Amino acid sequence: MDGSITTTGGDAVGISNDASDNSVLTNNGIIETEGDFSNGIMNSNSQYASITNAGSIGTAGELAAGIQGVFSTGSMITNSGTILTGGDFAMAIETVGASIINSGTITTEGVGSHGIFIGDTPDMSVLNTGSIRTAGTDAIGFVIDGASEATLYNRGLIISEMSDAIRIINGDMTLNLSSAGLIGGRINLDAATTVNLMTEASHPVVWDLSTGSMVGGDPGSITGNVPSFYNASTRQFATFDPSALVGSLDALGT
Repeated sequence: MDGSITTTGGDAVGISNDASDNSVLTNNGIIETEGDFSNGIMNSNSQYASITNAGSIGTAGELAAGIQGVFSTGSMITNSGTILTGGDFAMAIETVGASIINSGTITTEGVGSHGIFIGDTPDMSVLNTGSIRTAGTDAIGFVIDGASEATLYNRGLIISEMSDAIRIINGDMTLNLSSAGLIGGRINLDAATTVNLMTEASHPVVWDLSTGSMVGGDPGSITGNVPSFYNASTRQFATFDPSALVGSLDALGT
């Protein structure tokens, strides 16, 4: 879709795909919906479907979703564009069944609104190299509830202004965090999670991993060539990375 779609009213959908296995949905244009339970793109009961947003999706209304994929095992949601939801309990991307690649910009505004929400999905993965930002009470950047053998790899930005940046609930989860990413908000490992930490030349980070539990009690691995420090008693991880000074040699004075 390369043009513009605008809908108003409850349960309105910009693009709907139902019971169509191996289908391909692509948005390069503008989709705007206004109304409770409205969806920019809705994919349901479609196995191994491809949903791509390289354009703009905006929703307004309670329990609205930018992209929603349900009961679609093996599907892939890719966002390199922008998704903005305005409304309480709205989701920029909500899925049961799909994996996700985000290199674009995701923003939510509203109480309990989440950037990415993943339900009971087996054998799935999320790669975030883009931006996820939420504003509102209990609005979470990334939340996963009930997935099995799931993996999140983050080297992008995940910021919650008033709640958890990442929350893992009732899942068998591997969390791979690169220091190239920026995390603002609590990392809440409500379900025991395997955590792997990777350092890359970027900027210093300080992460608190003390909320919830890690498999084995500590990170499974810490790799990379940037100096890092892990305090097992407080479960805090930090890097010392002077890379940001490379472009400003006089920053420290003479």
